[in-house]
Amino acid sequence: MAPCAFADQNEECEEQGSTINKPEKSFEVEHIAPSIGDKLNAILKEYEFLKLDILNRSQYQDSYLKLHIIALTAILGGAISQKLGLWVLLLIPIESSIIGLWYLDHAFSITQMGEYIQKSIEPRVCKLLDEKEIMNWDTLVGHNAIIGKRKIFNARLVVYLTFGGSSFFILLVTFIVLIIYRSKIDDIFEIEPTYACVGWTIGFIFSAFYFLSEGEHSRLSAMRKFDEYSNEHRHYKSQK
Repeated sequence: MAPCAFADQNEECEEQGSTINKPEKSFEVEHIAPSIGDKLNAILKEYEFLKLDILNRSQYQDSYLKLHIIALTAILGGAISQKLGLWVLLLIPIESSIIGLWYLDHAFSITQMGEYIQKSIEPRVCKLLDEKEIMNWDTLVGHNAIIGKRKIFNARLVVYLTFGGSSFFILLVTFIVLIIYRSKIDDIFEIEPTYACVGWTIGFIFSAFYFLSEGEHSRLSAMRKFDEYSNEHRHYKSQK
């Protein structure tokens, strides 16, 4: 084969190799920043979800409160009418504590969601819209609680007495009866003294757990109010 033929083949191979090894063009996806409307819609969707969850949990709390009142009325009615005996009074601390703990579980969640709305959602909305006083219901409620603008009665105290008060009263009265009238326990409660003591102990354990949970919820609420008061105080000093 002639040398010129080899030269032609080499040139053709070099051209093909350069074509194969040639890197392809990269396609970059253009990043489009979300608009203020898109950001606001995303925040409002989260806000609507949280408010709906708070509403549902509040409805559950109302149902638990009604259930507790019905159960408490039934137990007291059975004891007073002497159809069931006074031993049914030992069920009140157990019933009150269990339903009260269900109530508190929703209260913890509602408090956490309200704090998230106040500290995260409301500031972001105000920043996006460049407004200071918009969508600040949770902040206003917390501020009114700090400066003393409350309702005629403290709803939390009423609920606390509804669950914890009934348990404490029954435990105190039955404890006095168990100590003073040891020899007449079977006649008073119409059950053996051992069963009466066991029932009182179980009620005491449930009630103690409820009181501890209620105390923790009150502590968290107090810390939230203290933080809000500190922020209000710093804001007031900065304006001077």
